[in-house]
Amino acid sequence: MSVSIIMTVFNKGDVLPYVMDSIFDQGFADLEVVVVDDGSTDNSREILLGYDVVYRYLDRPGWANPAMAKNIGYSIAKNDIFIIQSAEVVHGTPGVIEKLAKVKDGQAFIASCHNVVSHADRRVKAVYSNATNKKKPFFFLGSIRKEAVLGIGGDSEDFIGPGHEDAWFAYCLEFGRGIDFYYFDDCVGHHLEHPRDHDKAGVRATHDVYHEKVRAAQAFEIPYFNYGIKYRDYAKDQPDQVIMPIVN
Repeated sequence: MSVSIIMTVFNKGDVLPYVMDSIFDQGFADLEVVVVDDGSTDNSREILLGYDVVYRYLDRPGWANPAMAKNIGYSIAKNDIFIIQSAEVVHGTPGVIEKLAKVKDGQAFIASCHNVVSHADRRVKAVYSNATNKKKPFFFLGSIRKEAVLGIGGDSEDFIGPGHEDAWFAYCLEFGRGIDFYYFDDCVGHHLEHPRDHDKAGVRATHDVYHEKVRAAQAFEIPYFNYGIKYRDYAKDQPDQVIMPIVN
């Protein structure tokens, strides 16, 4: 099985060594790791280029949300099995990639995701998702077939702030493509603490976009589909490690 891990980052230099080591320590043979850097100003770039990754840097003013970066990652990734994960999630159990790689057409696999105190102190502060009582179809750490992601047009770039684009992404997969979500308690990601965005206006804006999209889709005014993959051909043709300009 050939797998592409797709991850977006913005100023995550404090946690990236733990995350990247945990990925490569899994020892999965046929693995491509695609990282799209959404304009980091810290040492994220230097850290990532120390690993065997396909790296893109988006040269644009500031971070908006990961939708555009994810779409470029989806376009670059070569393999048919995608593992989509957050840049703060450490692979917490052996065989994570191997288990997620077994995803079939029409399925999405979601690992259990625990918010922990730190990499050194992995006491669980909160559970974001698990198979027992918190089945949330969010890709903190999960897998799906490439065809399904491209079939819904990737992530929506209508979200202008953080949050809720992942909920709409899941809606499109479930209701637009008929994807069945499966949850695993024995496949765990440890979500490391990181600064949250406290721009309440931006968070509220994404909340409003999400609920309007859900309302319109349920009223058959719009499809469960996105028009987000705008830079597919451009992104594919660029060499690794390029600073890629983004043009509106």
